Amino acid sequence: MAGTLTFCHATAEFTRNVGDIVSCPKQYFTEYVPFSEIDYVHNPEGPVIFGGGGFSDNVYNIMLAVKNRPKIIWGMGTNVQGYGHRPHYLRDFDTFDLVGCRDWGSPYRWVPCVSCMSPLFDKLKDTRIVHEVVVYEGWVSPIYSPYPTMANHAMNGLIRCLRHIASGAIVVTNSYHGIYWAHLLGRKAAGIWLANSKFPVMRYPVPNSDNVKDAIANAIAPGVGYLAECRAATLAFRQEVNKVLQKHGIQFTT
Repeated sequence: MAGTLTFCHATAEFTRNVGDIVSCPKQYFTEYVPFSEIDYVHNPEGPVIFGGGGFSDNVYNIMLAVKNRPKIIWGMGTNVQGYGHRPHYLRDFDTFDLVGCRDWGSPYRWVPCVSCMSPLFDKLKDTRIVHEVVVYEGWVSPIYSPYPTMANHAMNGLIRCLRHIASGAIVVTNSYHGIYWAHLLGRKAAGIWLANSKFPVMRYPVPNSDNVKDAIANAIAPGVGYLAECRAATLAFRQEVNKVLQKHGIQFTT
């Protein structure tokens, strides 16, 4: 099947979470031109790449609607709200042309959130640490503390959020991307109120705490070379994506 490639992902019209907005592959790889763009609430036509972000009912519905079309999952993951839930995946994933899941230890190939490809990490990873602790909170789930704080609201933009995270030695957060980006920048991440199935299956999961003091005490550092590891996995998956697209007659620049 030939046609225009479609990216199905969260847009600013659908979410205010900056992490979701900057998690689409088309933002980092220029070969996918031309393409069409939709968010999770529309029913796409043509070949579809889903990702990134967490799975939701809307995503599942769209996936089922395009079951006879070429389809790829790129860097998505489990997203069950609440404590103690196991990761959940559709059996229909076996019908996909290619599945890259951001969850460590899932039944599928590990492919982290594509935001690791942002050149901002290269610019900011050696930022001088000026705070022992900073807080990066979900914009609908504030964390009250005496430490410098920023929310993951889209109005702050990726560069402001990363600068804030990079300024601290320890990042206290209840945000998936707060943990992910802190680790990509080589900072320790401290988790508080991590009420979702996505947190235990991160590459370097952090303990859940119910107060800031305990979160700081339980902060976890990433493994050495984590940014390079994520980028290598992403670039390898990109090659497989391009093979699938070529097989289905999708044209893109090289």
